[in-house]
Amino acid sequence: MLKDLIEQYSMVRTYTAGVFAGTIEDIDLTSGKIVRVKNARRIWKWEGAASLSELATRGTSNPSACKFPGEVPCCSYRSNRDITYIR
Repeated sequence: MLKDLIEQYSMVRTYTAGVFAGTIEDIDLTSGKIVRVKNARRIWKWEGAASLSELATRGTSNPSACKFPGEVPCCSYRSNRDITYIR
């Protein structure tokens, strides 16, 4: 079943980073908990759908109130140093 999601535009709820929509590129089939998503957008706020499931299946009746930023934050020198230092 998880394998059927590969190459499908889907919504993925993460444990700590929020919800993303994008095309599923790969899934760790042993755990089902690691998903690689390409062309992802963060689903920050939505209205016009009662749940994430409804947003995924029916869309929103109020798109102007939704916030789906297409962000790619650039790392500062300090954050790059800190992130690459951690092993």
